[in-house]
Amino acid sequence: MMQEVRDTLGAIGMGVSVVDSAANTTGIKARYIPVSQLPTTPLQQGAIAIIFLMTFLALTLWGFRVYSRITTKQFGIDDWLVTAAMAFSVAMLVPNYMFFKYDYTGFPTKTLPKTYDVEPVLFWNWIMQVLYNPILALIKSSILIFLLRLGGHRRSIRWCIYALNTFNVALGIAIFLTVIFQTIPINAYWDLSVEKHRQVDGPMFYISTAIITIGTDFLVLLIPFWVFLGLRMRMAAKIGLIVVFLIGGVVTVVAIIRVNELRKKFYDLDPDYDSRNSLGDTLSSVEVNLAIMASCGPALRPLFRRMFPGLFSNKSSNDRDYNTPSNNYATGTRRHTNVTGNFPLKDMASGKTHTEIRGHSPNGSEEEIMTYNGIIRSTTVNIKYDQATLEGRESNPDFDEPATWDDFVHYDEENTALRVLRMRFRDGSSFVAIRAHSTPPGTGLNQDARALSLGGSELEASTPRPRAQQRISVWRLISGAGQYEAAIRRLGAVAYLDSGSRLDAVPWAPQLRAIIGLWGVFRGAAKNYLVHFIKTYPPQRSTMSEITPITEWPDYAVDPQGGNPITQDLNAPYDKGDLCWLLVCTILCWQITPAIGFLYAGMHRRKSALTMILQSLFCACACGIQFWVYGYSLYQSHTTNPILGDLSLAGLHNVLAAPSLANTDIPDILYAAFGFTFVTATAMILAGAMLERGRLWPSMVFLLCWTTFVYYILAYWEWNPSGWLYKLGLYDFAGSGPVHIASGFGALAWSFMLGPRLTDKAEEAKKGVHYKPHNPLLMCIGTVFIWFGWFAFNGASTANLSLRSIYVVVNTNLAACGGGIGWVVLDYLYTKKFSLVGFCSGIISGLVGITPAAGFVPVYVAALIGFLTSIVCFYTAKYKHLLSVDDGLDIFAIHGVGGFFGDILTGLFAAQFVPALDGVSGDAYAGGWWNHNWRQLGLQLAGATTCAVWSFVISCILLFIINRIPGLHIRASEESEILGLDFAYLSDLDWEDGLRSEQSMTMTEGVRGSGSFKGAVPPMVEETKKD
Repeated sequence: MMQEVRDTLGAIGMGVSVVDSAANTTGIKARYIPVSQLPTTPLQQGAIAIIFLMTFLALTLWGFRVYSRITTKQFGIDDWLVTAAMAFSVAMLVPNYMFFKYDYTGFPTKTLPKTYDVEPVLFWNWIMQVLYNPILALIKSSILIFLLRLGGHRRSIRWCIYALNTFNVALGIAIFLTVIFQTIPINAYWDLSVEKHRQVDGPMFYISTAIITIGTDFLVLLIPFWVFLGLRMRMAAKIGLIVVFLIGGVVTVVAIIRVNELRKKFYDLDPDYDSRNSLGDTLSSVEVNLAIMASCGPALRPLFRRMFPGLFSNKSSNDRDYNTPSNNYATGTRRHTNVTGNFPLKDMASGKTHTEIRGHSPNGSEEEIMTYNGIIRSTTVNIKYDQATLEGRESNPDFDEPATWDDFVHYDEENTALRVLRMRFRDGSSFVAIRAHSTPPGTGLNQDARALSLGGSELEASTPRPRAQQRISVWRLISGAGQYEAAIRRLGAVAYLDSGSRLDAVPWAPQLRAIIGLWGVFRGAAKNYLVHFIKTYPPQRSTMSEITPITEWPDYAVDPQGGNPITQDLNAPYDKGDLCWLLVCTILCWQITPAIGFLYAGMHRRKSALTMILQSLFCACACGIQFWVYGYSLYQSHTTNPILGDLSLAGLHNVLAAPSLANTDIPDILYAAFGFTFVTATAMILAGAMLERGRLWPSMVFLLCWTTFVYYILAYWEWNPSGWLYKLGLYDFAGSGPVHIASGFGALAWSFMLGPRLTDKAEEAKKGVHYKPHNPLLMCIGTVFIWFGWFAFNGASTANLSLRSIYVVVNTNLAACGGGIGWVVLDYLYTKKFSLVGFCSGIISGLVGITPAAGFVPVYVAALIGFLTSIVCFYTAKYKHLLSVDDGLDIFAIHGVGGFFGDILTGLFAAQFVPALDGVSGDAYAGGWWNHNWRQLGLQLAGATTCAVWSFVISCILLFIINRIPGLHIRASEESEILGLDFAYLSDLDWEDGLRSEQSMTMTEGVRGSGSFKGAVPPMVEETKKD
């Protein structure tokens, strides 16, 4: 019986584990325990909070979408489908909540209370199954119908959408009926006392249908490519629009993760996996609500254009406006007006004509979503009519039904005539013209007339908009400057349109009503839940007179946190010396990130120096938050996947007293804190590639994406025991691959995508121009702090305090010394002068070269490694202009090439006895060529090449995508680059405005060292000012 129960448990995204206990299979007909009496755990409360939060966010976006569609009179079938899906999602909250409560989420299966009853779990699980698939089917149908509006005029696209939607509906109905009747009789699913006459194979059904659903998701994601690439608009705008629609790909990613969770529940025989002790059961709710949010996003632009017109203006340099008095027509509209003579308004029927030629979609409609120039539709509307009587209008063959007109003429107190003409077409689009004449009827009409065009819902003018804005029904008339502003505003107070409703004179009233309505819906539920959460959290624990120390390692599969800190001393199993060593080194490592900012700021020209300081703070903060949310879990999770970790440690969940993967003598939380300093320093090394010409916001977006798709993946490959490079036997002690090679080749890609800095001379454009550092003292201070922090960076990578740690610190210092001497000597040979920049460059080169080798090589070769690495970096910087890449800070030369060469030297000089100095490695390492391990050099070359290629390719892809997103182009404007990034982005400068003094450039020849000039042979430029 129990095996049969296991086969039927689990829903689409949900799975239930059953305990073989007499207490759980007897007394099934007994009354269920009330929910208020069920025990709770922090994990259970977190799961409930997630499902309520996701539903709230989805409902909020759905409310905005409905309001936007109603106000623009575009509420259609796709909106009804989203509304139905939202109703199912809200209804799904109840079974989700009851499931988490009755399934005792957060309690390990081995320690379930005796009160556990499987019947209510199965019942609420069945309800969730019934609701889950209809939501996804409705959302996909809504998206397809939405796309049909945009590309339905093309036969191939139309039939493709029809076919895919038919399959989606048929699949949804089939899954829905199968879920309901998966057992015969139906109640046999949750009532174990009822005999089953027929039953589907539950696990196979859930996983197979989930895979088919993911396949349809991919097809829905591909259709926007087909639709938008055929539209007549700029390629950048097309790509940006496609990217916006592909945001729904996040839903597909969640669905794939969910399928993996199903596989673990039903087919993975890992005894340590326990579905109750994770947040995997929330994935169904997360997936359906993300799908609703993704479907609502593209439809919200008309609303945001109403609320924030300045942020969504369609004005573009590609627009063509005719020389009219107002010059304020909607984007893409071409208007020709034959001006009438001076005659009374009642005599306008004199044969003069007014022709409107419209070749664009209505402003604010679906056809214009997320673009700045509007999407050109294939249908062109040509209307010709008499200006007074509208007689003689030609019928349009593109429309089966004739257009209808609303005509209104008003004379205000100043005898200004206002005429409103609105034409409504069969497809819902509209045209509105307002003509204002400053003379009373019967006295002659002024030649100066003003015409505005209204598309969909909004009357726009390109002139500055006044604060006073009035509404006529759902129309908003935004008056321009000049003599007609007062007249148009007064028109709103008396005019009637279709609905006959008067002006709503309260600004933002609909928006306020929408917000108040949404708040009213959730106020009661949120209040009750939060009050209950506050009253019951944390759970009450019994007090004890003394704390019991842990005498043996606990079962971390049962309690991932390592025990109860209230009743047990979780510090007992750990070595206090190791704890102190790692904690102190973590604090010292943190200073590396701002120190790199100081280094780069000193090497920049003065007008862009502070931007580097800002970037260092951003890396420390934003990358730190990212590391906490999911970064640490991606590369240090306890999984067997050779490519990437999972999200089991997301938010540092269950990261406390369990032993770390690096050393069982230190807790996981300490090693996580140490790893935090690595990712922030790596991101800051890469940030220097934006040198004086990269935009700030796109650079921040790129750094977060880069750490996700490059750093964490490479770190998992090399440092996680399950990573494929780790298993291969690669020697990378402190992170040459994820830190230096990755950042160096990422900087090469960034410099390549940005292009060279502005220069006036052809020779400079060919070889690259180099400038003297504006503050060598700040650069030297940054170098000193980096050197100081690198002792901890390398030293703590042993993960314990031992002779090997001391060896690593000595090696680090000797390599920095050798690198500094090597570079400064070469600098002197070329220029016959010493260079502070060269000294700093050599020191950093030595530190880079010793990073992979510090824990593997003897001390008597450390200085040689630093010396050789600095020579290679020096000549790479000297001849880098052959790549035609403006890497002014030589990040590629020092970190990319230096890290690559350091990996090679590690394979040559690694000695077997050095790793054994930690007291635990023994003969785990075979050494390199030093110990006749000839294979190791090949492994080092393969690992370094893998890191370099992965970082360069992924960086190029990320930069290409980000640069195509509207508003995120990566290159600063020419004005910002000439003026300086500090003046373009910062408000707190430490020197006077550069615009107040003229600047001239004087050229000096020479070879220099680090930073924007490491080993640079091209001429140096220094700035001088003229009074």
